[in-house]
Amino acid sequence: GALSAEGLFNNEGKKEGVVTAVSGNTLSVSSGNKTVQVTYKRKATQTALPTPWLSANIGAQIPAGFAAYENGKVLLESNSVDIWGGSDNFSFMYQKVSGNTTIVAKITALSRVNDWSKAGIMIRESLSPNAAYSMLMKTPRNFVRVQQRASTNAYSTDNPNGIASLHYYNLYNWLKVERNGNVITSYASPDQINWTKFGEQTIAMGTEVYVGLAVCGQTEEMVTASLFENVSVLSQNQKPTVTITSPVTNASFFAPATINIAANASDVDGTVAKVEFFIGSTLIGTDYTAPYNFT
Repeated sequence: GALSAEGLFNNEGKKEGVVTAVSGNTLSVSSGNKTVQVTYKRKATQTALPTPWLSANIGAQIPAGFAAYENGKVLLESNSVDIWGGSDNFSFMYQKVSGNTTIVAKITALSRVNDWSKAGIMIRESLSPNAAYSMLMKTPRNFVRVQQRASTNAYSTDNPNGIASLHYYNLYNWLKVERNGNVITSYASPDQINWTKFGEQTIAMGTEVYVGLAVCGQTEEMVTASLFENVSVLSQNQKPTVTITSPVTNASFFAPATINIAANASDVDGTVAKVEFFIGSTLIGTDYTAPYNFT
C-alpha cells in the first residue's frame, strides 16, 4: 500500500550539525540533541480484494502480512521467515477452488531482503503451515524454480524435477501452475506465449484446494514485497455424477408391475437442478428435488 511519513519535532526549526549518535528517537548532533518522532501510515482507503480473493497469514507472522489490490495489480507484503522445511510462514492471497484448475500471474517486482526471498504462485491442500503444496516461484538470486511438499508434514523439496541451468530463465516473469487430478505441472514464460515446463509432480490433495499468490522474505526484521499483475484462476467445471440405486442390476419383474426408479445425484463444484429418467432416448420422467424418484 502507499506509505506516507510525517516527521514531528518538539519545537520549530532544526538542529544543524553532524549526527554523532542515535538512541531511540533521539538524535545527538554536534550542536545538541533533537527528538524526532516518525510515524508511518498506510493509504487510508485501500481497495478491497475482489471476490473471491481472500488473504491469510500462514504460520506465525508478526506484524501480519498485507495484501492490496488496485487496477488489476496486487501488492503482497510479508514479514515472514520462509516457505520451507516441514512448516511454512508466509503471506498468502488465495481463493478456494474445486477440482482441476490453472493459475497464471506475472511478477513485475520483488524486493531483495534475502537471496532466497520468494514470490510466486501456489496450489495448497489447506491453510495449515504443514500442508502439502506445489509452488512455482522467483527469487532475487536463485532464479525461477519449483518447490513442493509432497504430503502433510513432509519436508519440502526444491527443484524436484532437477531442471538444469535455472539462471537461463531469470527474465521469465510469467508463471503458470496447472492441476489435473493429482498431477501438478508448472511453466514459466518470458512473454505469455512460449512456455517452458519447469516440473511435474504427483501430489494427492482433496477435491477442494487453495490456489493463489505467496510471498516470504527469510526474515521477520524487514518487509518483503512483491507486485503481481495479470492474475487469473481458471477452474474446469467437473461433471455431475448420477447413479441408479433401485432397482438393482438384473432385477426381475412380472408384468404388469409398478417399478420405482431411484437415483442419487451430486455435483462437487455446483448444484443438481434436476434428474431426468429415460427409456432409451425417450424421456419418461423428471424429478427436481432429492431424493430423486420416478414410478
